[in-house]
Formats: sequence, structure tokens, C-alpha cells
Amino acid sequence: MATGTIHQEIELPATPEEVYEAFTNPIVHTAMTEAPATGNAIVGGNFTAWDGYIEGTYRVLEPGKRLVMDWSTSEWPDGAEPSELEFTLSPKGIGTLLVMDHRKVPSEQLSMYTSGWEASYWQPMRAYFTHLRTTTP
Repeated sequence: MATGTIHQEIELPATPEEVYEAFTNPIVHTAMTEAPATGNAIVGGNFTAWDGYIEGTYRVLEPGKRLVMDWSTSEWPDGAEPSELEFTLSPKGIGTLLVMDHRKVPSEQLSMYTSGWEASYWQPMRAYFTHLRTTTP
């Protein structure tokens, strides 16, 4: 099956540790996306997001720096292996630069997931962290 990679670089108004926690703590993830998430943030631990639409396994966990996960959705083509999702986090100004490389995405779904990241994650994350900054003393 043909696959491709999605590469995105996003600036977020939060520390690298806060961004890391948003992807590894199901309580924070649920608050951020307003959709149920589960997870066990240990290497080999499983997670779900968006009420089970997304599922995967944590492969590399470097708090505040890097995450690598196997990742797929309920719309994944039959027989397709999970994709590899890598987030690299670094401080930038008063926030974080998140570099995402989403590898082995089925080619026919590249466009859908490219726009999906912005709508389902980057916009909610910006709103969530901005709200935290304006409501926390």
C-alpha cells in the first residue's frame, strides 16, 4: 500500500511540558479536545482519542521533548499498518515549537489528515492553552 508523510511545524502558547502532557495525559487531552481519551503513557502503553476514533501505542516518551507513537483511526484502510507519529518539542519564545512528522499515512488519506491535524488538534490546542493563560493567575 502506498503511503506518505505529513510534516507540520506549529507554534503553541504553552511550555513543551504542557504540550507533552496534552498528548499523554487523557484528562488533559479530553479537556483540550472535548472528546473522550484514554491512555497509559508508558512505552508500549496504549491510548485512544476522539472517543475511540484514534488508537495507538506509545513507542518513545521523552517528557517535554519528544513522543513517537503507532497511530491509526477507525477509517484506516483494511490491512494497512499503523502510521508512525513523531512530535518533537522545543521552547520558542514564550511558547513551544512542535514539529510533527506523521509517516506511513495511506496515500489516499494524506489530504484528509493534513487538514485534520489543524482542525482537530492545532486549533483546539491554541484555544485551550490561550484560555489557560487568560484564566490562571
